[in-house]
Amino acid sequence: MSLSLNRFALGPFLKRNILFGLGVLAVLGVGVMFFNTHWGPGIGGDSTIYLTSAKDLISGRGLGLINADGNFRLIPYFPPFFPLILAFFGLLNLDMVTAAQWMNNLLFGGIIWLSGFVIYRSLNSAVYAFLASFLVFASPALIPVFSWVMSEPLSMFLGFLSLALLIQYFVQPNKLIILILSSALVGLSLLTRYTSVSYLGTGLIGIILFLDKSIRDRLKDCLTYLFVGIIPMIIWVAIDLNQTATVSSRSLESGTGMVNRIMSLFPSFRQSLLFWLVPDSWVYSPKYPVEINQFLPVAALILFLIWFGIVFGKYVKIKKGDRGNHFRLWVLLGIFCVIYFSVIVLVNILTYPPITINSRMISPVYVAVLWLTIILAYNTEKNWARHRWLKVLMPVGISLVIVWYGWASFNITRQNYKQGLGFLSLEWQLSPTIQAIKALPTETILITNQEMAVLFLTGRVSYPFREAYQTIPSETFSSYGDGDLENDKPQYLFREKGAALVLFDTLYDDLAGLYGERTRERVTHLIEGLIISFKGNDGAIYFYPSP
Repeated sequence: MSLSLNRFALGPFLKRNILFGLGVLAVLGVGVMFFNTHWGPGIGGDSTIYLTSAKDLISGRGLGLINADGNFRLIPYFPPFFPLILAFFGLLNLDMVTAAQWMNNLLFGGIIWLSGFVIYRSLNSAVYAFLASFLVFASPALIPVFSWVMSEPLSMFLGFLSLALLIQYFVQPNKLIILILSSALVGLSLLTRYTSVSYLGTGLIGIILFLDKSIRDRLKDCLTYLFVGIIPMIIWVAIDLNQTATVSSRSLESGTGMVNRIMSLFPSFRQSLLFWLVPDSWVYSPKYPVEINQFLPVAALILFLIWFGIVFGKYVKIKKGDRGNHFRLWVLLGIFCVIYFSVIVLVNILTYPPITINSRMISPVYVAVLWLTIILAYNTEKNWARHRWLKVLMPVGISLVIVWYGWASFNITRQNYKQGLGFLSLEWQLSPTIQAIKALPTETILITNQEMAVLFLTGRVSYPFREAYQTIPSETFSSYGDGDLENDKPQYLFREKGAALVLFDTLYDDLAGLYGERTRERVTHLIEGLIISFKGNDGAIYFYPSP
């Protein structure tokens, strides 16, 4: 008796109801995300920049931020499509935070549905299609990505949808509209996040490799794809150059800085990959010897690459006409992973300020790896069909991963439901220091180590506590206001203009990278002799003593 799942009623049933079933799962995913963001979506520093830029655009100031000195600056570091969408919601008199929550939650349902649909169209397997959707649905690495008011969900959905359409174009190369639509989606994804250039590069390589046309026609389609894909970014660069005389708020890193970045790459990627494998809490406080976390991501990556190499090596020996449609998807996903990692590495090494390499940053690769895992499992089952036990082992193995993921995701959503996320969490909403800031006279100049929190929660613009952004520690410790007043305007305003210094308790974390074991000593000297106007359990407000 065959052990294939399709011998049971499950396979045919899923195949008959594939679109409906994937839709139900997507709706459930949206519901989980609303439960997860019960107190509202996650709002952090970047989220505040997006929201504030959208508000400033609506008010007529432009797509950017008003500095504490009253000057306007175009939105820093980020391309504009996500805040433009937020501004559109604002023009409809919708609350932009709520609108962003709805959009990202729906996009989570969209990526669940798209994962199953693409796998089904490629493998013609309802079982593996549902397994792909369930992997995304249960993923503890993706839930945080879609929980925050950030641009990754939008750029990711647009990017993978564009690749799905491109694969369809390979099947119907006479329908140019599919290619144009795919490239338009790539362009919007790139206008959402610069790293989406990886989708564009993947698409161009895919056209050269897989399009069933002459070399001349392939090159023509490449030019069409490239032209349509970069039009939105060309428009944005023109606006950026016109207003700022530069195309980026980043600068080229120094030689020493590049060396330091190279040295930190491996630990950053290892930590990010660890979030794909174990629950969030185990990353920092594992229930096993902590040394395991040092080699677990590397071991998992090596095993995955070996599996990929063995299955792919056998698969390429099959005649080209017998490989099936999913071969294109398989190769494109691999190319995408290589390009995306290369882009992240180059940007991290070459530019300042540095990008943060974390699980959120590499989440598009994570989705690609989930899809690749499904394809590998399917091909393992098919290429070694004589081993009938593989027909059960592959789906059951993935199902166990889904259960493991689901347990971790349940704990994440339960915690987020109770405590909230970011600046909308109960901790920030009930912050005594935030309430004290609101009580200060409106003309009081603010200096703080939490600019974005103050901006989002009070609506007040502040100057930064600059020492938190230093790359080299101060040689001597002095009280705030007794430092370099000529080159540090906030300190000058604090001493001479009666500005308030608002220091949240996160200051210790802000300075730990600079001073290490001397952090507490630095903070002690920093506030020595200052007048304490307010002291709360999460921060304090200081003024410089009158002469």
